[in-house]
Amino acid sequence: MKAPCEHNPEQWFTTLPGGRIRVGHQRKLVDDAAQARDACFDCPAMIPCGELGMLEDNINYGIWGGMMAAERLMKIGKTEDDYANGSLEKAEWRLWKLVDHASV
Repeated sequence: MKAPCEHNPEQWFTTLPGGRIRVGHQRKLVDDAAQARDACFDCPAMIPCGELGMLEDNINYGIWGGMMAAERLMKIGKTEDDYANGSLEKAEWRLWKLVDHASV
């Protein structure tokens, strides 16, 4: 059985662009990320994938083992305030908040 990310790997690396974006485009990015994260929970590689996501080269972006970057960063004690410079990590926190809110 193939891992779900092998079919459309870009979906696991959705990033919100900085600045303003159209509501419809933002909704699509959030929906893609939520679907990717949810697909991880049925994946046989979820645990080793999550471990790879905790590596320094991977922790700041993407969905690994069902965890978004913000969730992995929280596991190592980081907060959104640690990324106040408008960096890629800040965008990952925004995406996580939107996905988390959308799935409630």
